[in-house]
Amino acid sequence: MFRSVCGALIMSATALWAESEAWPVSDPPSFIKTENAGSEAEQDAIDRVLELCAALRIDEITQVLQSEGQGYGSELDRDMLDGRGGAYWAAMVEDIYGAKRMADKVSMALLAEMTPQQINKSLAFLRSDTGRTIVSLELSARKALRDPDLEDAARGYYESVRDGDDPRLAMIDSYVEANNLVEQNVAGAMSFSYFLYRGMVDGGALEMDEDGILAEIRYDEPETRLETEAWLYAFLLTAYRPLSDQDLEANLTFSQSDAGQALNLALFKGFEMAYRDISYDLGVGLAGAMASRDL
Repeated sequence: MFRSVCGALIMSATALWAESEAWPVSDPPSFIKTENAGSEAEQDAIDRVLELCAALRIDEITQVLQSEGQGYGSELDRDMLDGRGGAYWAAMVEDIYGAKRMADKVSMALLAEMTPQQINKSLAFLRSDTGRTIVSLELSARKALRDPDLEDAARGYYESVRDGDDPRLAMIDSYVEANNLVEQNVAGAMSFSYFLYRGMVDGGALEMDEDGILAEIRYDEPETRLETEAWLYAFLLTAYRPLSDQDLEANLTFSQSDAGQALNLALFKGFEMAYRDISYDLGVGLAGAMASRDL
C-alpha cells in the first residue's frame, strides 16, 4: 500500500559523524538541559552526551531527515489525497517530522544506552582525521542521493558489482554485517509501516485488526528487504568510493569494537523511537486529511 521508507531510516555506525565539537549553546536537547541534572555523576553524563550529540551533528542529520519526510508527505498527498492536501497537509507533515523532536529521541537513546567509556572512545575516533573524512563523505552522499538521477546511478553501480569479486564491495559487506545494517533497517522500515497503519486505523481511515496489519507488513517484507539492501549499498558505495582501504579498515575496526557497537545500537534505537511516533502521527493525520477530502 505504501512505498518503502527505508531510505529515511537507513543509518550506519558512522553516518552521522561530523567535524563540529560543540552543540549550539542556545539549543541543547530539551530533555537534558542543565536544570534537569541531579547528582554530579548525572551532570557529567549529560555533558558527555551533549558533546557526543555535537560530534554526531544530530541537528544536521535530522534536518536532512525532515526534508526527506516532507518529500514522503508529498508522495502521500499525491497517492492518498489526490494532490488536495494543500498547505494544511504540508504544514502538518513538517511538524510531524520535526527535527528537534527526532534529535531529542536520539539524545535520549545515547544517554540510556552508552557508558561514559563507550562515549569517550566514540568521540576519540570520530574526531580523528579518518572519522572526519568519513562523516564528510557520508553526509555528502546522503544529500546527493536525494537526487533521483544520482540515486539511480548509484543503484546501477551496485547492480554492476554486486555479483562480482570487487574487493571494495567485500570490505563494505564486512561493515554491513558487523553492524547488522540490513536486518536493523528492515526491522525499522517494517516498524514504520506498522505504526503508520496503526495510526490510520485509529484515525478511522482503515478497518484492519492487528492480524491484518501484520499480514500486510509480512507480505511486503521481501520487497522491503530488497529495497533496503539496494539503497544501503548504493549509499555506502557512493560515500566510501574516495576512501583508502586503510580508512575503510579503520572504520570497520571501530564498528566492531564495543564502543562502535554501542553507538550503532543507540543510534538505531533513538531513530526507531522517533520514527514510531512520526509514523503513527502521520497515519492519524493522513486519516483526518482523507476524511476532510471526502466531505
